[in-house]
Amino acid sequence: MLQKPLAPNVFDYLDFRRYLKDFLHFLRQNNPAFRFQTLVEQFGLHSRAHYIDIIKGRKLTSAFLDSYIRICALEGNAALYFRAIVGYEQASNDAEKTSCFNEILALSPHLETVKLEQEAYRYFSKWYHPVMLSMLDIYKGTNDHREIAKMFKPKISALQAKQAIQALSELQFVSWDENRKQWTVHHKFLRCTDKARVVALKEFHKKMIDAGRQAYENDFHNQDFSTLTLSTSVETKKEIESMIVEFREKIMEKVKTDVNPRLVVQMNLQLFEMSKPLSKKKDR
Repeated sequence: MLQKPLAPNVFDYLDFRRYLKDFLHFLRQNNPAFRFQTLVEQFGLHSRAHYIDIIKGRKLTSAFLDSYIRICALEGNAALYFRAIVGYEQASNDAEKTSCFNEILALSPHLETVKLEQEAYRYFSKWYHPVMLSMLDIYKGTNDHREIAKMFKPKISALQAKQAIQALSELQFVSWDENRKQWTVHHKFLRCTDKARVVALKEFHKKMIDAGRQAYENDFHNQDFSTLTLSTSVETKKEIESMIVEFREKIMEKVKTDVNPRLVVQMNLQLFEMSKPLSKKKDR
């Protein structure tokens, strides 16, 4: 006798659309006679295509959130978790996204994808965390956070330096070797995919853009600054984006083989649109 398929566990997901996609697969496996019309009649969905539209990217509004919770037979913390991952994906502002993320952490702290997201969240929550990581790669023999704080441009307080070192140590990015009396850097980079959704990463980018502006004003002679304003096709823009990714990878590989680091630098790469796209009708 064939064993019935098990429903996917919502706590294994950070992407609610992927969860709904897998749950739909479960529904079809469990009931070969499954019809979308049943979801309309029993759970009040807007149309037979509503479920598929949500999976493809349509917003899951509060009017239908309870319907999907009932479709998936979620109760208690499972229902709360589903609400949280929906809110996290669809948050309209950073404060709302952060609140939902904290709910996710409280409800499913052991989920691997959540732990990875949390790691990135903490790392990028302060602009000086990544800078401190590079600082400890240079000042390997300095275990005095007050001395390291003095090396920062722009400046940070001794307390901020102490908290940054503590955060990096708890994340296991660095450790102090008592025998050798020096820092060991275990990870020089924290890679985030282009789909990274952590709020802190967005804030980190803002801070580094501001730092670049300050460097331009106060330390112009010690930086390389250039801009390009271009007209491109959509295809060429995508190709440029790929070239930037490739260039960034080459930079990181170069830094990995650098045996004598002497200073910390920040490189900002930004490609953004400064016009509305030309419509196909006007192109004729």
